[in-house]
Amino acid sequence: MVEHEDRSPPVLHAPGASATPPTSAASNASAASITLAPPDPTSTVIATSTSTATGISAATTTTEIPESSTPPGELSLATRIDTAARALRPPDPVVYRAVTRLLDVVLSVVALVLTAPLILIIWLVVAIDSPGPAIFRQQRVGSNGTPFTFHKFRTMYVDARERFPDLYRYAFSSGDVETMFFKLADDPRLTRFGRILRRTSLDELPNLLNVLAGHMTLVGPRPEIPEMLPYYRPEQLVKFSFKPGLTGLAQVSGRNILSFQQTLERDMEYAARRSLLFDALILVRTPVMVIKMVGAL
Repeated sequence: MVEHEDRSPPVLHAPGASATPPTSAASNASAASITLAPPDPTSTVIATSTSTATGISAATTTTEIPESSTPPGELSLATRIDTAARALRPPDPVVYRAVTRLLDVVLSVVALVLTAPLILIIWLVVAIDSPGPAIFRQQRVGSNGTPFTFHKFRTMYVDARERFPDLYRYAFSSGDVETMFFKLADDPRLTRFGRILRRTSLDELPNLLNVLAGHMTLVGPRPEIPEMLPYYRPEQLVKFSFKPGLTGLAQVSGRNILSFQQTLERDMEYAARRSLLFDALILVRTPVMVIKMVGAL
């Protein structure tokens, strides 16, 4: 369960540059659809605390935008994703989709059962380590651009957005997009235990719930936040033509030592090469990368 970005929400920066992005911008996503319009400065991203259906409280970020739809004459995100996918390769065979879903269900159930005691311990420590819910929930972009609620253990202070507002701006120049990296080496928003969870990737254990629910799969590009969609080139949207993954090619190829563009290159390579054998190779490499903490921040 190695993740290239914690995206809760992420901080992107160029090496040696200030961690503060140039100007503020926010998401252009809705609960029902997401378009690729430029970031709308009037929209906001709000962090709240809620209770899940299971009774476990969770920190949630909800992206609010003005009432709008895809501008006339502009293709929808789903159409752009389909165009990018058709240009790269044929659709996945039915057998591949059926086998991967079967493996997703079986392996995620087994993993949840085996790690249940560890999950409970982490949940208790997170709750004790700093005020706030133990589970963090956030809207991510799923297959065909469909939003879904992403789950992970909280690694940041619940009031991080108010304490560090400059780290929550999503406006990047074309130069920034070509050179920026994810995460800060010493992120002031992280709690004491959150740093440990990040380094060990244990904060991603609740992702198994997303895999079981069918929002994610075991292997695929890590799920993106809506705020970053305007910075994707048309051909890069192919990564949204299938489910995001618990681990992926980018995560076993360097993780956080890869730039934003390098990560997208690995995602596109995976899209072109995805198969049961390739997925198996990535799954086998994942524990090694986690143990070695390669690119973990």
